[in-house]
Amino acid sequence: MDARVRPDSKHDRADAQRFRALGVWGEQTLAEIVDGHANRTPEKLAVADARTRWSSRELTGNSRRLARVLLEQDVRPGDVVAVQIPNSVLLPLVHLACVRIGAVFLPMSSAWRRSEVHSLLTVTRAGVLIAAPRDGDFDLAGLHAQLRAELPALREIVSTDVLPDLIAGTEPLCGEQAAALRADPNDVAHVMVSSGTTGAPKASLWSGNNVVAM
Repeated sequence: MDARVRPDSKHDRADAQRFRALGVWGEQTLAEIVDGHANRTPEKLAVADARTRWSSRELTGNSRRLARVLLEQDVRPGDVVAVQIPNSVLLPLVHLACVRIGAVFLPMSSAWRRSEVHSLLTVTRAGVLIAAPRDGDFDLAGLHAQLRAELPALREIVSTDVLPDLIAGTEPLCGEQAAALRADPNDVAHVMVSSGTTGAPKASLWSGNNVVAM
């Protein structure tokens, strides 16, 4: 799967023009939209889970730090960053960090096991996996260690146990870097994945505008 894809057929360009005319698609990335909210209402609650509550300011700041962490892991525009974590504030955090550097976000259910995870990491050639060490009683870290030996494209596995310290110890992405890495909203930004209930999960590529318009 090549994530470095942009609409280039006449049909794709016509659709993009029509969606923009309708106001469905725009010129901002998801990160720029969230940054706009943070500039207007920095202390307003942005995301929350059972343990963590982040304001818009905290979410944007942490996502800029994580963006730099990903760059230090040699993630480049068009590279796929996979995530296998329970529903939490970390999901939008990683998503926004990927958008900031033009990486492609691949969310995977924490309930998936070897067959689903192996299939998706193989077809997307994900280079970095951010993952919880466990899902209930299941040893996700052990599964990922086994898969890493089988997937040459998978360079790094980052545990959510160490992710907060990595973020806290990293300077945020600066404006110059962000401008240089900014993706076009029509670029592929997200791997949308089917449920996998009737077989291996199916992956499809979505642009940033597709995600915003959902």
